Amino acid sequence: MVRLAIGVGVGIILSFFSVSLFNEWETFRTSLQFSQYSVLQAIGNLIGDIFDFDIIHFFSSGPYNIDNFFQPALLACLLMGLISGAIARGLRRGFIAGVLVIVLSLLIWICLSIFAGTDLISLFQGPQLIETIGGILGALTGGILGGLAGGFISRIRETD
Repeated sequence: MVRLAIGVGVGIILSFFSVSLFNEWETFRTSLQFSQYSVLQAIGNLIGDIFDFDIIHFFSSGPYNIDNFFQPALLACLLMGLISGAIARGLRRGFIAGVLVIVLSLLIWICLSIFAGTDLISLFQGPQLIETIGGILGALTGGILGGLAGGFISRIRETD
């Protein structure tokens, strides 16, 4: 149980800068510009970038190529799930760690956005609702797949 908590904690810490690792630190630079106005908004944008990969839009309209599928947000979620699942050890714990990291990141993003005064209602109504749900599902998919892979890899290493 302690391994699971440590894995989720490391995954949450990774959620702050993992997207920046895959897009040449562009999101980090953008958040630094926002930090001049509001630190909470800057941190919220760092975490909110995890939910940029809209999996519903990708599968419904394409184009279906590798560059469009492996976007920085999906790769960041895979990395967070992989590391948290590897720390948690085992398929079941890796799955749980991957889901918890994404769900807790979503809650942190929503709370920080509320405290920063961001209009979240616009994300959850009208045409943006499908995009927001697609982003959350894309992040969950990446977190779950990464958590399962990390748990599987740690289990194989354990048996050697």
